Amino acid sequence: MKAQSSSAGPRYLSALALGISCLVVAGCGGGGGSSSESGAAAAAPVARAEITVDQASLDFGKVVIGQTSQRTLTFTNTGDRSLINFSLTDPGAPFSVAGSCPEVFKGATCDITVEFSPADQQDYSASFTIDANAPAVTVNLAGKGQGLNVEISNLATSCVDPTVTARVVVTDASGSPITVLNANNFLPALSGAAIDPFNFTGITDADPLSVALTVDWSESLNAFRPTLTQTSDVFVDTLDDVDTAAFYRFAREIDLNAQDFVLADAAGKGALKDSLFSTFDGNTTVSSVWASSSFAVDQAADEPNPNRTVILLSDGLDNSDSAVTVQDVIDNAVAKQVNVFTLGFGDEVDSEALERLAQETGGLFFFNPDAQGLSDIYNNIVSILTNQYEIDFGNPDLQAASELTVRIVSDQGLQGEDTVSIAACP
Repeated sequence: MKAQSSSAGPRYLSALALGISCLVVAGCGGGGGSSSESGAAAAAPVARAEITVDQASLDFGKVVIGQTSQRTLTFTNTGDRSLINFSLTDPGAPFSVAGSCPEVFKGATCDITVEFSPADQQDYSASFTIDANAPAVTVNLAGKGQGLNVEISNLATSCVDPTVTARVVVTDASGSPITVLNANNFLPALSGAAIDPFNFTGITDADPLSVALTVDWSESLNAFRPTLTQTSDVFVDTLDDVDTAAFYRFAREIDLNAQDFVLADAAGKGALKDSLFSTFDGNTTVSSVWASSSFAVDQAADEPNPNRTVILLSDGLDNSDSAVTVQDVIDNAVAKQVNVFTLGFGDEVDSEALERLAQETGGLFFFNPDAQGLSDIYNNIVSILTNQYEIDFGNPDLQAASELTVRIVSDQGLQGEDTVSIAACP
């Protein structure tokens, strides 16, 4: 009995020692068994930073030589650790990028400013890379440099006796209208096919204007309010007696004391000026930019004058709970053929949204003008609206949706073009 007990003792101690050894070296072989089968813990995943951009490419569209178009690109750290050692590669002229993001925490965002300033009449493309302690991300850029800004401001079609009539505005880099063009400078095309012949009316007799001056009255523009008020007062005096005008102020909502469209005669101008200085009713901590702009478009569209325009003065920063977007305003204005001119004011301006709204509705965008600059812009806008070329052509194929492109080549070789869609006849 004693011998058997003595023999069992060493075997027990050896097994215990083996178990301790296995724990120290983090696992022992066991006939090919998995780590989970052997009881060892799986290795924790390595935390990584990751860059996700809201736009993989930016197309600036048409920009006149001497002007600068700006876009904001937002990237997000969708990884599990902070993004550090941030850097941007240089896309090269005429593009530029700028942004400072020393550390972007997990789930946080950072903005990059991208600008396009063409120096020649040509198509441009480039790219830049966002680099950090994460896989680099490349963003593609595109834009077209033009010598002239061309906007098809109004389009009319007839399906009974198929005809298309277009009003065209041509301006230089300063936004001043060019009024010396002739038929030889116009190269219209329908869905890519040159239109020949076409009728060229030239500068049309000025139709009466219907203008809705729409001003952001939220607190973010408090510092600019005296300028906006004084120059708006001056603008009213530039209108002819046969024009109509409205003055809308907005913050969370359109001001209840707003002046709807009235004839711009002596009495009407008096009413418009009075409304400039009336008490503003409503919450001014919130700005409903796009819903208010769309309202102004609707009101202008109801005016009988064919020359209908909204002039929006705002920073373009909509912090309301409205579901209306800038794209909704664009679609509404295009459908109702209302031109929108946008003037960006403020310490922070959403230039991209305001520029898009103007560019895609036949207007122009102006950035942070001072009082004298704003007065000059108002005069320019009136001059643009009253100096439009008209062309028309018959027998177009309107059985299917098409696109009208009007390309302008001046006698000095400056070029520009605009394209609008034409709905198919029912």
